Amino acid sequence: MADIARRGADVVVTLTDDEKRWAVRREVAVPLSSVQSMETVTDPIREIHGLSPRTFNMVGIYLPGRLAIGTFFAGFRRKKTFAAVSGD
Repeated sequence: MADIARRGADVVVTLTDDEKRWAVRREVAVPLSSVQSMETVTDPIREIHGLSPRTFNMVGIYLPGRLAIGTFFAGFRRKKTFAAVSGD
């Protein structure tokens, strides 16, 4: 499971070794000033339903209902989303 922490002015998601292999990155850092909201969800795999893997520069894995690690476009406006979620 990825670790989420505040580091200075950033929110940093540090990935596990397996997640690093699929996402081809070690962590994701987002400026705290860019974060509009955060929430804990009980069934995260349901929250990412409908993501579609990027068709260019694809990095990651997506198994519908089971696993999503990487960068995806989500929602009506095709918002860029990074996910590190499993249904385990």
